[in-house]
Amino acid sequence: AGAEALSRTRELHQAMASMDDRCRVLLVELALASVSRSTSSQYTSFRTSVDLLINADQQVDLFEWMLLSTIKASLAPRFESFTQPKVRFFHPASVKRELNVLLSILARSGSRDETGIQHAFEQGAQLLNLPTLSLEPRESYRLDRLDQSLEVLNQCAPKLKKQILTAAAACISADTKITSLEGELLRAVSASLDCPMPLLLPGQPLL
Repeated sequence: AGAEALSRTRELHQAMASMDDRCRVLLVELALASVSRSTSSQYTSFRTSVDLLINADQQVDLFEWMLLSTIKASLAPRFESFTQPKVRFFHPASVKRELNVLLSILARSGSRDETGIQHAFEQGAQLLNLPTLSLEPRESYRLDRLDQSLEVLNQCAPKLKKQILTAAAACISADTKITSLEGELLRAVSASLDCPMPLLLPGQPLL
């Protein structure tokens, strides 16, 4: 991205080292608003840099996945070839497998206690009226499965997308609080579904 960007990034990295995690999602939103005003070549350089940084350790963690998902949803339609997905699904039962993956990953992102995880999953599942949904084991927690599921869920009708996001929000707030990780994850899911929602700050009760 050039020597100037490298120098500025190093300065910002030091400044952000002691920053509260709760600010990260807000900073991402501010940064992407600026990137959206870039030229095509600047955007290409930006995406290349982000991809190189994320893949430097040969793995993608949850925050990195959320960052990539938000970038794709916010900027790809502006700078890359993009075709709006066709609406194919109108009822939760039509996307049962994908909902199972989404709610299982959301439930496991906020706790390691199996009782709490099961409760969070059930809170989300109840709002979808699908009693046959079942929490998937921890070993099936893979971000590539979440990507695939969100691609399918993005083909749902707007009304169903809203229902899915409501269930997702209920899942992460089942313990009456929202962690930084959960808030960021929910925002990434909403961006991936092209279904904006108000920002839920960490620690904020769900209204």
